[in-house]
Amino acid sequence: MDWRKILFFIVLILLPFAFQGFSAEKFPSKPVTIVVPFPPGGVSGITAMTWGKYMEKHLGVPVVVDYKPGGGTVIGTQYVANAAPDGYVLLNAGDIFTSILVGTAPYKLEDLTIVAQVTLNGNVLAVRSDAPWKNFQEFVDYARKNPGVKYAHPGIGTWVFFRTESLNRQAKLGMVNVPMKGDAEAVSALLGGHVPVAAGSTYVYKGQQEAGKVKILLSFDKAEGYGLDPTIPDIESFFKGSVYDIVCSIYLYAPAKTPKERIEILRNAIEKATKEPGFAEDMKKIGHRVAYMPGEKVMREVLPKKIEIVKGIMKDTGMIK
Repeated sequence: MDWRKILFFIVLILLPFAFQGFSAEKFPSKPVTIVVPFPPGGVSGITAMTWGKYMEKHLGVPVVVDYKPGGGTVIGTQYVANAAPDGYVLLNAGDIFTSILVGTAPYKLEDLTIVAQVTLNGNVLAVRSDAPWKNFQEFVDYARKNPGVKYAHPGIGTWVFFRTESLNRQAKLGMVNVPMKGDAEAVSALLGGHVPVAAGSTYVYKGQQEAGKVKILLSFDKAEGYGLDPTIPDIESFFKGSVYDIVCSIYLYAPAKTPKERIEILRNAIEKATKEPGFAEDMKKIGHRVAYMPGEKVMREVLPKKIEIVKGIMKDTGMIK
């Protein structure tokens, strides 16, 4: 009897069952990693750790945070884009297409998929507490009649810059942007009288307003969602749909070829996490507002318009041709 032939036939018989077992592997069955493309100690790390803490309950495995800083988020994003598409390595980041548009990213938008939009990062337009404008309407009227009002922002290419320039152009405010190296420097420029207006993080300027140093004229987002005075207008309510705001979304990404059933498990976990008692309050403490949206809807309805507006700003400011 030829045992080699018998063994061969046994393998042929058992092979389909082996593949069936692999495809039916329980997911997740080991820790899930959320990559943060910034150094430890920042808001992004706190965000990822908070998401992970709440997701663990619904995934049934630990969720750990790994930091991959550098290259303006490019290093961490590339790491996840190149990771095995098995759902165990994810990315916590905002919109990644800006680096792609300027040509500094070695990956394409198609290399990652958005599991979900989880939160929005708030931004505001602020002036010194002794500024002559009592409200945003007065400022709008002044700016349109006196083009050239300078505003400080955290830097060219930051989402605050794109967001404020989008407002500036659509609302025809005629402001001139003055780039700084982060929110702290922009606040200093405002308080020091070097610029009359500044745009930046809600989290930062809310603290300055509570200290009586600045006055927030406009919240790009719904004010009450960030613990601000609800009488502060937001873009949507003030302009009644005539100005499109490119919100500062924070997403959970996965490698593009991750199986759909695993994406669905991850999506369900993060959606359930956003509904957990305490999640919204934890996010509000770091200037985020819960705004869950499935990734497919983001990519279909939100992202194309965002890319169009940002690309136009980049061309106008010489960032791209």
